[in-house]
Amino acid sequence: MWLLILALQIMLLIAVPALFQWPIYIKYIPHILSLRRVYVDSIITLSPSVDFARLLADGGTSLWERALTSEALPLLESAESLMDTLECNEDMLRANINIIISIIIEGEGIARIPESLNRLQDAMNARLRYQKQTPAEIYTKNDEILLYNVQSDYACCLLQQNNYVQAEPIFNRCLQKYREWGTEEEVPYEYSKYNHNMGLCSMYRGDFEAAVAFADRSVHLMHLATGDSPTTYSWKFNKACILLQSGDIQRALELHCEVLEWRIQQHGVTSYWTAQSYYAVGALQAMAGNLPAAE
Repeated sequence: MWLLILALQIMLLIAVPALFQWPIYIKYIPHILSLRRVYVDSIITLSPSVDFARLLADGGTSLWERALTSEALPLLESAESLMDTLECNEDMLRANINIIISIIIEGEGIARIPESLNRLQDAMNARLRYQKQTPAEIYTKNDEILLYNVQSDYACCLLQQNNYVQAEPIFNRCLQKYREWGTEEEVPYEYSKYNHNMGLCSMYRGDFEAAVAFADRSVHLMHLATGDSPTTYSWKFNKACILLQSGDIQRALELHCEVLEWRIQQHGVTSYWTAQSYYAVGALQAMAGNLPAAE
């Protein structure tokens, strides 16, 4: 099990998707899924442990990173259930689990947004407790990055409720911290998130010129940070949504078609993200009056 745990450190310390390691993770995921089935179905007795919970959580995060959300969620929920059986102080591991589960269920519709917000609040509280309890000489930059990441995630969830008024100040507080960490070239992933989120806030305000500019910058910086990654194409998807809201149906359709083609190639035709793009392209074809293509 230790070999699996070492192999499945699936994110860089600052939570940037580690695409170059995906081929390694793919080799181990079937074994982790098998271990979960053995444990859940009590096929053989496996003693619960923090290491086992971390293994399941890392496997689930790896699957989520590749947009395999329906496969990721059972692993993460099993890790959470396993943690519930243990008498241990593993706030940070539970926070990590809460964050990924919250992001996944956020995509299932508005009915689960309150649960997602609660999970993110719990994760934020855990990381704040860790900050307060940890001596300054031991508290690392990575710890600080994770703390601000969960605050940004919480604000993103607020946007799912159209609550940009509360979300925008959080994003701006995060920006001040990003500037302490470095320039756009030094930490492009963090700045990309800020530009992406502010693009959405600007869209909600009706300032579409600013929204499109933020979206353009977010895509550029995410590509700089991660290349042609699922996140880069999610940012392109959202840029297309902003273009649609601005009234530019043709550019929105072209960009949605680009994202759909990439998602089919990368995720297959049955994944959640591909289905999302199929719907977007179909809706825009209908708006453009091309009903056969829409159907």
